[in-house]
Amino acid sequence: MLGQITSFFPIRNLSSCFVCPRAHRIPSTKSHSEPTFYDRLKNMATNSISRVPAFYTVFFTSIDPLIALGGGAYIVFFRPQTFIDQLFPRTSPYSVITPSHTLLLHQLGGTFLMVGFLQVFMLRYTKDLAIWKFLQFSILIEDVVLFYSLYAGLVTQNRLALESVRAEEWGSVAITGFVLIARVLFLLEVGFKKVGGSAGKKRR
Repeated sequence: MLGQITSFFPIRNLSSCFVCPRAHRIPSTKSHSEPTFYDRLKNMATNSISRVPAFYTVFFTSIDPLIALGGGAYIVFFRPQTFIDQLFPRTSPYSVITPSHTLLLHQLGGTFLMVGFLQVFMLRYTKDLAIWKFLQFSILIEDVVLFYSLYAGLVTQNRLALESVRAEEWGSVAITGFVLIARVLFLLEVGFKKVGGSAGKKRR
């Protein structure tokens, strides 16, 4: 039987087919040295919130959660008409709250509660800068969607002209725009302490 196999496959030594491929590998000339203690310290400094300016720390762990909980969740759950008034005047037929509005508002309120909880507790729990950035980028997506929803509401009412925009809508634009800009600056590390540079220097 073995002779029949070798007649189809001209291999002098059949056992060579079953040799582990690792035995024929050429040893790598690259050095795989472990990171030094200095490298670990440098990585820790790079990924630690110790580089974050105090403004971002206070804003994201205290002020921004208050906006999400007080200006978002509380109004949505307990004063839904006030929330609708920010987008539609009382004279608009869209300002009448229906059971479907209540369902959607409660879901939005849950999002505000989640954002507030994560910023108050998770950001205080972790010192990992990457986690801070992941969270702020995810909330940044929500901020962009809020801007789009305001735009879509004005389009529906044919009120895109600047003179047609009410103070309530300008207030929503100002608050959402401020927190959005703060998140973008944070993600770009504007004002952060430089790693490996002189003490006190900040990234411009």
